[in-house]
Amino acid sequence: MELQYSFICNATNTCKNGDLNALGIFHRLFAPKFPCIHPKLTFVAHVLFHQSETGKHKIKLLCIDQDGKDIISPIDNEIDIKQVNLRTNIILEIVPLSIPKAGTYEIALAIDGRNVATNSIAVLQINK
Repeated sequence: MELQYSFICNATNTCKNGDLNALGIFHRLFAPKFPCIHPKLTFVAHVLFHQSETGKHKIKLLCIDQDGKDIISPIDNEIDIKQVNLRTNIILEIVPLSIPKAGTYEIALAIDGRNVATNSIAVLQINK
């Protein structure tokens, strides 16, 4: 398997022809105080599988702080890769995301126990 791209955004939708639309791709959040709540975070990864990798695969999404602690319960799911379509979009939502303090957070995707993608979010405090 090969990661083609990954990102974090506010939301996604898919056109009838299969095109993916992403709304509000970001890598920073601002909050006036902590803890804070981000209403919805969507993680997107586009992965290309080899023909030998058809079948079911376990996926896991983690969100960890600078100290390596989980700030959400891991999201476990499964995908089924068919011979016909070896490319897939993996779209996972965190609703809501509670952020305990300012800092850098990592959203990481593992497929079958192998880390495939990691995206960072800088969460900064702003003064009102």
